[in-house]
Amino acid sequence: MQVFIINLKHDIQKKNAIQRQCKRLRIKFEIIDAVCGIDLTDSDLDSFIDADARSYLSRGEMGCALSHNSLYQRIIAEQLPFALILEDDAILHNDTAHVIALIEKRISKEDNIALLLYKTEYIYKNKLITLSDDYIFYESNTPTLTHGYVITNKAARTLLTLNTPVRVEADAWRYFYFTRFVRAYSLNTDLILSHDVDKQTSTIEKERQLKSDAQKHKRKSLDRKNSVIKIYHKLIRRMFLKKVRG
Repeated sequence: MQVFIINLKHDIQKKNAIQRQCKRLRIKFEIIDAVCGIDLTDSDLDSFIDADARSYLSRGEMGCALSHNSLYQRIIAEQLPFALILEDDAILHNDTAHVIALIEKRISKEDNIALLLYKTEYIYKNKLITLSDDYIFYESNTPTLTHGYVITNKAARTLLTLNTPVRVEADAWRYFYFTRFVRAYSLNTDLILSHDVDKQTSTIEKERQLKSDAQKHKRKSLDRKNSVIKIYHKLIRRMFLKKVRG
């Protein structure tokens, strides 16, 4: 499986750390230069960011979404069936290469899914993808973050279409589900963690904390909009889902 690592050019320390991990685990990888949101010009904003989104997305969120979109473009252009996307602050479990191999045998290019290689707060225990006795993915009710996930070609196509120009954050998994039925599954254990798990050094998180109530309200209004999928989920599908803590 192709492995992409997103890294800002100036974050040499993070780049070196994730490279050491991959080499130790014998995981082949490619470093991809991240888009730095602060460096986006007015012309860039006009070309790549939805006009309304400029009022509620931070520069860091814009750059992050564009970085992930660039990898979806690679997956599509190179006709990759799926790929593992890592952010440079990821911490890899010793079993990472083994689980990657299991995933390759279990999923298809046309599955409209993303597999988060870590736990999430709530899951649907009756919607699962079993890799082995030790590793099981469950469809997540609370998917978030993007520090380590596998995405299929179909899901990449869907997300790229949906988020071009950028309208939402790269980890807006619930939005992607309710808008285009992209289902995010999370693992039953934390195979990939983040060095910045508490967001103490996250530039994006600091920017989010500075957002005004008006900005937050405008962003939340997107999630409140109804869609055919959301209505179907609330009226029909939800009755058959067994939600439990992850």
